[in-house]
Amino acid sequence: MYLKECDLDTLLAELEPLLLELEEKRIAALWPSLGLTALFCFGALGFILLVAVTPAFFLAGESPVMVDSIGLWQASIGVLVSSSALFVFLWRFFSKDYVHVFKQNVIQKMIASLVDGALFWPSGHIESVEFEQSLLFRDDFNRYEGDDLVEVMLDKTKVRFSELHVKKVTGSGKNKETIEIFDGLFFIADFNKNFDFQLSTSDFHGGERVELDNPAFNDLFDIYTTDTVQAFYVLSPSFIERLTLLAQKADFTFSLIQGQLYIAISMNKKLLEPTIFRSLLEFRVYEEYLDDLLLVFGIVEDLSLNTRIWGEKAS
Repeated sequence: MYLKECDLDTLLAELEPLLLELEEKRIAALWPSLGLTALFCFGALGFILLVAVTPAFFLAGESPVMVDSIGLWQASIGVLVSSSALFVFLWRFFSKDYVHVFKQNVIQKMIASLVDGALFWPSGHIESVEFEQSLLFRDDFNRYEGDDLVEVMLDKTKVRFSELHVKKVTGSGKNKETIEIFDGLFFIADFNKNFDFQLSTSDFHGGERVELDNPAFNDLFDIYTTDTVQAFYVLSPSFIERLTLLAQKADFTFSLIQGQLYIAISMNKKLLEPTIFRSLLEFRVYEEYLDDLLLVFGIVEDLSLNTRIWGEKAS
């Protein structure tokens, strides 16, 4: 067992002085972010209300312009959307020091309490070339961001993962459209020995669809591969069962490319970011961080990746 048992009570007791200091930083970043956002929001909504109750108003001396109710609703929604974006911008501006200190000290220590020898780069991420090599996403993208890169050797298996936010943005102004390609955790496990075939749950050029003798697995995943013989060898009944069980814990797709397993886990939250609206002194906050880390590190054990049958090729 490569995972250590994390004594969360002891860890938080050691970090208490730092957490008290960070809680002050959180509040100090939160209030100006909320205050300036509220000032903008109420000011803009007040202007819209003024326009609505005024029978007519003039623009550059032209004829009176009446504002219809639909336009008012659209303007109000625009203000609320802009306010949300403004809050995010202000929070990032005011909380830079808070986020940096939290990740470098609290998250770093939580990772170290679970596994030995882990490297953590808060501003690092899986490179886009590896994202493309996974063959999991066929759509083009022009926005690629990420953070919280972790690299560690878990027994015999080298593991890397980070959060990624991948989008395609087209047009501008009112015609601007944002298509989300992937938002979540991207996980790569190195099996040390290469396979000379490709397998993915996403259709790709040169791939042939195969069905396996597991209806539950087939309901969850479509499998495409360049070598059906090796695919059936690698996707053994036990491995298929483990993937099916893992799907009960997380929403993911996977591929196996040249000896590496790629797993893209969709998430609706930032995994290792410090809280904004919740106190850093709440114990439950750290239980949630711990649960997320255990989920990711546990993939190696869940899928028995340290069993070195993966290095052998089908004959």
